[in-house]
Amino acid sequence: MDRFHVPRGTRDFPPDEMVVRNYVERVVRDTFESFGFQQIQTPTFESFDLFAARSGEEIRESMFIFASDAGRYALRPELTAPVCRLVVSGTLSKTDPPTPFPYKLYYLGPCFRYCKPQAGRYREFFQVGTELIGASGELADAEVIALAVKVLRRLNIPGCQLKIGNVGIFQKLLSQQNGNGGQLRQDWELDVIHDIDHLVHTTEMCEAIAQRAERRQANIQDDIAFVSSTRSFLYHIQDRIDYSGDSEIRPNEDVSSHNLCEQAESLPKVAEDTFLEKWTTELSLPEEMGRLLLEVSHLRGPGAAVIPQAKDLLAGTDAMESLDNLSRVVEELASFGVTGFEVVLGIVRNLDFYTGTVFEIDSALLGAQKQVCGGGRYDNLVKEFGGESMPATGFAFGFDRLVKAFKEAKNDEGMSRAPVDVLVIYPEGLRSASVKIAELLRDSGLRAAVDLCGRSIEDQKEYAGKLGAKYSVVIDETSAEKVKLREKVRTGIEETELPVSALVGEITRRIKSETNSGN
Repeated sequence: MDRFHVPRGTRDFPPDEMVVRNYVERVVRDTFESFGFQQIQTPTFESFDLFAARSGEEIRESMFIFASDAGRYALRPELTAPVCRLVVSGTLSKTDPPTPFPYKLYYLGPCFRYCKPQAGRYREFFQVGTELIGASGELADAEVIALAVKVLRRLNIPGCQLKIGNVGIFQKLLSQQNGNGGQLRQDWELDVIHDIDHLVHTTEMCEAIAQRAERRQANIQDDIAFVSSTRSFLYHIQDRIDYSGDSEIRPNEDVSSHNLCEQAESLPKVAEDTFLEKWTTELSLPEEMGRLLLEVSHLRGPGAAVIPQAKDLLAGTDAMESLDNLSRVVEELASFGVTGFEVVLGIVRNLDFYTGTVFEIDSALLGAQKQVCGGGRYDNLVKEFGGESMPATGFAFGFDRLVKAFKEAKNDEGMSRAPVDVLVIYPEGLRSASVKIAELLRDSGLRAAVDLCGRSIEDQKEYAGKLGAKYSVVIDETSAEKVKLREKVRTGIEETELPVSALVGEITRRIKSETNSGN
């Protein structure tokens, strides 16, 4: 008979893995709820048009699509659009009691995208995130960012880097231009913003490649694949616009281990020159404006240094309003105790619906696929889905990457994987008594089990060890009202005789004592 395997890009999660995932999920839920966010759940698949309307090109091209009931549907590639649909439906105002406004919502669930599976990237992946709908202003933006940071702090994940920008800066600059008459203004504005996102991502990846090469800890094949695919992408643009400048890509130049560092070092400049030429020739963007966009995208560092530099560059433009908003968000973050972040103006997020503050959080523990969280403000999306105009902001964690960072930080070491707290061991003829004792323990909130395979007492004791149970209870052969409590300690097993009536209280006392000593 043929053996079946999980589909490519998906995974099974055995019990030991689920212990860690469930712990991380509980911390995330508790943190979200401590800010007043409430959980919702939406369908795993939605109308194809819901996602096609405002998702970025990368998401639109990677959706799993199927036909049913004379319509086209898609497995959800992300969860912001479904939340907006839920808001527009009016369901939240009809709940009992009505959901408080502004809506503070959170979700956790699987998403699906057709991609090339690689480390940290799967076709079925999990997102956990929040949407704050109905609140505008810098305090709302700062609270959402602070919430994401607090999750990482509570999970004790070190080496996380928060980066904040404002896509409105580029949108305002571009809205001053007429653009190419052959395209809708919104289309070419988005085209330029996507290019800026690609440029920033390429620059960061190339810097990381150089650092990994220095430390001799690179997965060189993945790095070669990234540089090769990026060069190929830029080559096709150059070919289309008939580019012949200093950064021209020769089609016969292959990337190898011998020239990887050299190619990676030159790639950001190649991308800049290619995009600038594309903007001026295809989109009729003045070269002066193109160079200003690039110069702004380069600015990064502490807010106290970046924002004054940006003010000098943007003086007299419509983008000053967005920059002032970013400055106020930075100030508000201090109230939440969020410090040590970078203002990175080149962060624009590769989704079409962002309108203001945007942010990303990277984890140094994750290697090339380092982004663990991203989000921002999207004030027009609810209205574009047919609802009233509502300001909104939110973010999502890549839950799989969050769990991986938690494990890379060794935070799961020492975490009990035992499925039960207590195994009730019984001699032949006292099986019913063991079940009653197990029920007594369960009713008190303890996890308890009995042997279901008819093992001997010695084999049951061995089974308790395999389960990893901290405690086991052996029923006295002469009386079902007496037991021997066995506890695993550093030196072996300690045994205490006591009546069944005292069992729950004794185990509870010991667990409480251990918890207090651990604190």
